[in-house]
Amino acid sequence: VIETDGSLRQIGFLIFLITEDGEICLGGGAADITMLGFGKDSSYQNTAEFIGAVVGLMALVKLGVSSAGVSLRGDSTTALGWGNDEKVSGVAALNAAIVMSSLCFQHGLEINENEFLPGVMNCKTDGLSRIIEKGTSVEAVMAAIGFGNSPIIDVSDDTAVARLIEACDPRLGVGSEEEFTRV
Repeated sequence: VIETDGSLRQIGFLIFLITEDGEICLGGGAADITMLGFGKDSSYQNTAEFIGAVVGLMALVKLGVSSAGVSLRGDSTTALGWGNDEKVSGVAALNAAIVMSSLCFQHGLEINENEFLPGVMNCKTDGLSRIIEKGTSVEAVMAAIGFGNSPIIDVSDDTAVARLIEACDPRLGVGSEEEFTRV
């Protein structure tokens, strides 16, 4: 399960393994998306939430997960639908959808369900998606939400992850597959 939340500046995510005894947190983290230039433009909110799911997939890959079914959990029904239905509406999330599809195809990941969490219940990843704004750290938020013993999945220092996040930028005028792969 990838539980995620996105603000216009940052993504927060938690990764869970489902067992017979319940969920085990495999780790969590955050990713800065200020380079995408969303600023305070709320028309990008669903795109930011969807990019959260994409970053969550990147974290799964970083953990070595492949050939697995994945559930998405978050508070954006639009972003959850885009991930589960494998199609986006509008152009703002098109590049992120291409990145998501590529990750899923390359690593044998299949989004097979989603779970909507009302905003008040999505407080764990919401805290991770606002560490820049609140001047805190991933470690502090993980401890505060009860996952202080779970690993931090650091995607901030990973060049490949940074390039994939940049490829999600809706401002990129990607006219062809060749142009997209150059980015």
